[in-house]
Amino acid sequence: MKYLTKMKKLIELDYRILNDFEAFNKVNTNWNIGSYLNTFFDINAALAFSKLYFPDFVDIQNCVILDFRYNEDLFKQWFTELNGEVSQVEKMCNLYELKDFFHINNNINDENKKNKVLDVFGTILKRSWEVNLKLLYPERSFKVDLFEEYESKFITLYSL
Repeated sequence: MKYLTKMKKLIELDYRILNDFEAFNKVNTNWNIGSYLNTFFDINAALAFSKLYFPDFVDIQNCVILDFRYNEDLFKQWFTELNGEVSQVEKMCNLYELKDFFHINNNINDENKKNKVLDVFGTILKRSWEVNLKLLYPERSFKVDLFEEYESKFITLYSL
């Protein structure tokens, strides 16, 4: 009997952009993403990544700020400079350059591949933050924005 299979997914990931994935795949018949993760990472990395994809948020003055981006002094400066305009304050306080997530451990030397990886990473991060915001703040609308400026890729989020 033949079974009909369907695949559903929230994100698209071309495993060929992962360092060494294809090389291991060629010599291991049962190689998959689980094998890759088990070979190159540990449970501590998995737990730490959960906070990247499912971040905590700080609610202050009706603004929603990523916990790892929150700095009280910077928040006060932006809030004052932007006259308390919630969306603009959120946009500036949540702004982050994608390459800075892994600037210490960057082992991709090819600029084209690095840009492709950052594009995919940004798209995945965007999707996960959108899902989180919908679950945590169902009464509010947010935009998670990916954009390129000054030859760098950025991500931010803000209320609509």
